[in-house]
Amino acid sequence: SRRQHLLFNNPLALHMWDEQRGISVGNTGSMLRTTDGFRTATGSSNPTYGHLNCVFFINDTLGWVGTQSGKIYRSTDAGVSWTLMVSGQSTSNYITAIQFVDTEIGYASCYGGGKVLKSIDGGLTWTSIAPEPLVFIRDLHFSDALRGIAVGHAGHIIRTTDGGASWTFMPSNTTYNLQALAVQGDHMVACGW
Repeated sequence: SRRQHLLFNNPLALHMWDEQRGISVGNTGSMLRTTDGFRTATGSSNPTYGHLNCVFFINDTLGWVGTQSGKIYRSTDAGVSWTLMVSGQSTSNYITAIQFVDTEIGYASCYGGGKVLKSIDGGLTWTSIAPEPLVFIRDLHFSDALRGIAVGHAGHIIRTTDGGASWTFMPSNTTYNLQALAVQGDHMVACGW
């Protein structure tokens, strides 16, 4: 049942390719993959991955997960296997969101150090692109390789129009921590505590 899947996985993030095919990731490296909308699922767990905070796939096979210990893993087989990438982050700088705009250019938010990371080689290597200290980022969304928004601690909203080379604080009517973004068309909603 779905309830058993959730109890096994303790999911922290979900990616759905369509209504039937998806993957959830969670604590102690747990993953559940489904081809029938989670009526059934195949589970696996690799504790060496640590807690998996986020998952993103750019297509049917190429995807990334970020961990609470600053690691980023990459899959080229729809999440069947994962390879550790070079994130350059300490174990206290945990990855909270990953998004790629194509198979080469991607961004990741790194909460512990107030960093935004960028990859231009499909996630093989990552560099910090935000001047420090910026803000403790929880989620981000890039509409293309240049334009992006990130949200985080104390109601902060930051925006870039140059691929992360510079960031501008945007007006926010809250001081609550913003945890997530939802985007549909040209509408964006941030939610938090």
